[in-house]
Amino acid sequence: MSSYKTVHNKEPCVTHRVYNGEEILVDYIFYRNSSLCHLVPRESMVLPAEYSDEEWPKEFTLSDHRMIMTEFELETKESRQPESPTSTQSHSQTAGL
Repeated sequence: MSSYKTVHNKEPCVTHRVYNGEEILVDYIFYRNSSLCHLVPRESMVLPAEYSDEEWPKEFTLSDHRMIMTEFELETKESRQPESPTSTQSHSQTAGL
């Protein structure tokens, strides 16, 4: 699953500008869940965040890729069940591409 799509219900439009000027989507953060752990993407953005993901910002010349960053919450099997003395807390982790 794509973390950006899970959060926004769509993929970003542009994350890479090809040498010939073509603007395309090539960057993703993919994840999958297991029976013991469940990753829940809480926030996902294309960086720098001040620009739209609809087209390549002409001011952005640092790289030919824009990074995607996602903050995940890690839920264990125990933390998804009703409160108990042995329940494990959820933990947040940020991933970047």
